[in-house]
Formats: sequence, C-alpha cells, structure tokens
Amino acid sequence: MLNVSKFLLLTVVAALVSGCSPAPADEKVAPRDTEEVAPRDTEEVAQCLIKQSGVTTYAGDCAFHLERGGSFSIKRSDDEPIQPGVTDISVSIVSPGVAEVRGLTTDGVNSRWGAATRSTVDGACWTGSDFEICAY
Repeated sequence: MLNVSKFLLLTVVAALVSGCSPAPADEKVAPRDTEEVAPRDTEEVAQCLIKQSGVTTYAGDCAFHLERGGSFSIKRSDDEPIQPGVTDISVSIVSPGVAEVRGLTTDGVNSRWGAATRSTVDGACWTGSDFEICAY
C-alpha cells in the first residue's frame, strides 16, 4: 500500500506542477503587482503658454514630461530658456487641484514660484498669485 500512496502523491504533485507551467513567450501575462501597472513617466511635445502678471511670456512648443499623480514639468523643445534665466518649470501636485510650482534657473537653482490652483475655466492651466502655466 505504501507504493500506491507514493504513486498517488506523485501523480497529484505532477498534476499541480503541470498546471503551474509558465505561459508561452508570445502569451501576455497580467502583472501581479500594482506597481507594475502604474503609469510610467512620459515625455511628449506639447503647446505651452506661460503668463507672468497677465502678460504672455512664452507661447509655443515645449517638452512636456508627465509624472505620476498628474505632476509635470515643461521646458522648451529647442533647449533655450523657457523664461529669462529659467530652463524648466515643474508643477508638482500636492493635493487635488493644488500644486507647487518651481522654476529651475540656468544657474541650477530650483526657485519657488509658489502655490497654484487648477483653472476652473481651462483644466490645462495652473494659476498662481502672479503667473499662469498651461500645457496642451
């Protein structure tokens, strides 16, 4: 009877193992970890509009770098400063509809522009006390 028990045990183990074989290389397998399915950072060309004290200081193509959580940064596509003395502008979401805006200077200083809220008129725009950043 011991041999029959070993045979049955081996049969069950073999059946379990064969059911756990890896998927063929061309078959898509769903990720197990939510981190694997979270959107990745992306960069694309966008149209940007920057206003300072109500005056348009930049309107044109920009490299738009989208980050997790809706935060983003922009810079000119031609690597020229997007504002006098500023290479990049980052809009970091701190809570729904509220962001912290900073500008990276040509000297490498990350200068704080201040808090901004998402525009209720144009969802592509973030408005601060004396500036507006829009990316389309």
